[in-house]
Amino acid sequence: MSNNFINRSNFIENSKRFYFKFLFKLNYYAFIFVSRVKLLFLINRGLNVGKNTKLEKCRFTWPNNVSIGEDCNIEEGVYFKCDGPYFEGKTIIIRNNVFVGGGVEFNIRKKIYIESNCLIASGCRFIDHDHGF
Repeated sequence: MSNNFINRSNFIENSKRFYFKFLFKLNYYAFIFVSRVKLLFLINRGLNVGKNTKLEKCRFTWPNNVSIGEDCNIEEGVYFKCDGPYFEGKTIIIRNNVFVGGGVEFNIRKKIYIESNCLIASGCRFIDHDHGF
């Protein structure tokens, strides 16, 4: 009887482990799927992204004005704000191998270039205009 109880408790414990592993993997693959769909949506709206670029949860007002190079790491909470969609070319240009920390804001009216091999700390703000006073 005790041997049967041990087998049943092992089965329940193994089922719990399998269930939690399954949920963890499902959550991971759902996140990958959603992030890829969002990236495809942004590329369809005009965002240029290079190979091997990691782009987490970012906000874009006009993705067609942003260009991000290869091997970049853009962390969560970065805000790319351009004044409008009616500019020729890109207004925010980030070259290759750039790290942008979380919470960075690009509030651009004309144009900004971030050259290759740069590190930008979390919470920085890049603003190229004032209120016209």
